Amino acid sequence: PLIKYSYLDYGDYRFEIGKLDESTGVVELLSILPVKIQAPWYHTLWFRLLLLAVLITWCIIGINHFRLRTMLRIAESEKNNMLKLSQMKMDFLVNISHELKTPLSLMLEPVNQLAANARNSQSKALTHILQKSIKRLSQLVHQMVDYQQTSGMTSELSLTKVEMVE
Repeated sequence: PLIKYSYLDYGDYRFEIGKLDESTGVVELLSILPVKIQAPWYHTLWFRLLLLAVLITWCIIGINHFRLRTMLRIAESEKNNMLKLSQMKMDFLVNISHELKTPLSLMLEPVNQLAANARNSQSKALTHILQKSIKRLSQLVHQMVDYQQTSGMTSELSLTKVEMVE
């Protein structure tokens, strides 16, 4: 005969076979069969270990992705800060160059007149050294301004009306 038991959980069971004496109502135990119902594959230890390994791997990949993305943001931020700092330095140098250009031009003419009117050799030598230094400084300032113009780093000029008479 075929015996079916539906919806039994997995685990160990005992199947007892006995004979009922109808006159006395006593059950005589004939045999005991051990029955073991195997757990489904998704309830095994190996599956749980595999699932744990997949979850740990997924967490490690997620953490690594987050760390790399954060490092890229930091690197991008540092790059932008370096570019801003470089631009500020360049603007500073260009502004200084423009500020030095006029005084150097104004100093060169009186020194040229002193050199032309110098009587002794000592004052001629001193005015010649002075002329040479002013020309060199003026040349460096012009190079800086030219570099700024050729590199396209023109700074924004703001025009304002000023009452000169006051």
